[in-house]
Amino acid sequence: QVGKANLIIILLMKTLKTYSEKLFNLMITDKAFHFIWMFFFQMVIMTIFGSNILTYFMPLILGIGKELIDEKIRKGKFDWLDILATVIGGFIAILNYSFITI
Repeated sequence: QVGKANLIIILLMKTLKTYSEKLFNLMITDKAFHFIWMFFFQMVIMTIFGSNILTYFMPLILGIGKELIDEKIRKGKFDWLDILATVIGGFIAILNYSFITI
């Protein structure tokens, strides 16, 4: 089950990146993709689950998880800057959500 879930997440991310590049006719850097993906994902998560401690740590958890998947399964390298871009995207989404719900 876990392997299938990881595969689905990876396929969704690749599809999102490919279509966004074609739609907007631009190349999205890896760091920008981490930022954008986490921003939108965090907004959805907070809309569903609200503002709580788990949703605040979600960007860090997902960022580290993604890098572990890259290193262990996809044989890539673990990149702390990818995690930073993911966390910043999530943090900006948290701020945005906070202003929307005030």
